[in-house]
Amino acid sequence: MYTDESRQDAWEEVQRRLLNVCSEAVAYFLALTSESHREAWTNLLLLFLTKVLKISDERFKAHASRYYPLLCEIMQFDLIPELRAVLRKFYLRIGLVFNIAQLPEPDPSPDTHPCHETDTELAEEAGDEAQ
Repeated sequence: MYTDESRQDAWEEVQRRLLNVCSEAVAYFLALTSESHREAWTNLLLLFLTKVLKISDERFKAHASRYYPLLCEIMQFDLIPELRAVLRKFYLRIGLVFNIAQLPEPDPSPDTHPCHETDTELAEEAGDEAQ
């Protein structure tokens, strides 16, 4: 329904309901005190975040704005690597979509640097300057 062009008039209501239900689900995950219960919910959270990462930038903005404080709280838990990886992608996309970060530029080729000092040489220079 959220992407069905013939139901475009319902998109705003669908988004409002999705935001409410999904933020309640993430809040529920945060409130879990049983480690085994949290483990059971981890796959649902993975699926949810993966699906949110696939939506358009405009829709992602609405979802990210709503879930951001909750997802920051999730970072305090011992998370499986797969969930950490999806959260990393989510936070990186937030940076791009909200124009608060840019993709890193590739390292220039070594030929463009006329001076090739090693880390050891730089450390020795810093040590000489400190004396």
